[in-house]
Amino acid sequence: MMSLILLLLADCCFIMFFLQTWKRTRYLYCIHAYGELCEGMIIDITESEDAESNLFYDAVIEININNARHIFPADKPERRKGRVGEMVNVRYFKNDLTTAMVEPADKLARLVIIIGVVMVIFFVINWMWVTALTNNY
Repeated sequence: MMSLILLLLADCCFIMFFLQTWKRTRYLYCIHAYGELCEGMIIDITESEDAESNLFYDAVIEININNARHIFPADKPERRKGRVGEMVNVRYFKNDLTTAMVEPADKLARLVIIIGVVMVIFFVINWMWVTALTNNY
């Protein structure tokens, strides 16, 4: 009985992880497929350090849309240091510049791979637990 409870608890955790990851994947797909593409320029880079003394670089990006200047930070810090003045591809939903982000195709590919790997692990563990439970009862 305890094994069944643990299986259900693990399944609930997986489903919550899967739904959050799926939601982010859908958002990245929509902005990649239907978003407007423009070029942005890195105007500033700040350095930050984690607990293990690894350096990360936060880029600040500027885009000009309809003669209006919009400045936003990159989604996440990167280990690769960009150069001030470097041009990057930016996507955003039309009429909503707050959704602007550096080209999301790489993030989208990584999330799809993560979802696939986690689903395989999930199904293998479930299959192992279910067969163990049915063989013991």
